[in-house]
Amino acid sequence: MKSYEVYDSNPLDLTYYRIKTIDYDGYTEIFSPVSVRRSSSFEKTTIHALVPNPARDEVSVSIRSKFEEIVELTVVDINGKIIKTQRVGLEKNNNNIMLDLADVASGVYFVNINSNQSQDMKKLIVTK
Repeated sequence: MKSYEVYDSNPLDLTYYRIKTIDYDGYTEIFSPVSVRRSSSFEKTTIHALVPNPARDEVSVSIRSKFEEIVELTVVDINGKIIKTQRVGLEKNNNNIMLDLADVASGVYFVNINSNQSQDMKKLIVTK
């Protein structure tokens, strides 16, 4: 048996999912829907994902925000030196920000987000 996963980039507080399988011989099976209830809202602004990671010339920073707000994204090396800073405006819920890495050398970094309500950080690997 194989396992699969899918990423729902815009989930609701209550979402229904249904799986349909199609075998090599054409046999199809549709499973009953399942519901996924998330907490009523996330409580802080978070970096949900960095895609791709490892990255080369740019990375998409997926951010979830409870509010419309201006935040500061920073890329910091493992010694704590700030490599890049970018101020971005977020909409409520899901946001995707493209971060240019063309001038960032290969290495291990941390992408930080700072807002009035919260801070979050994710590890980023850059390969050239």
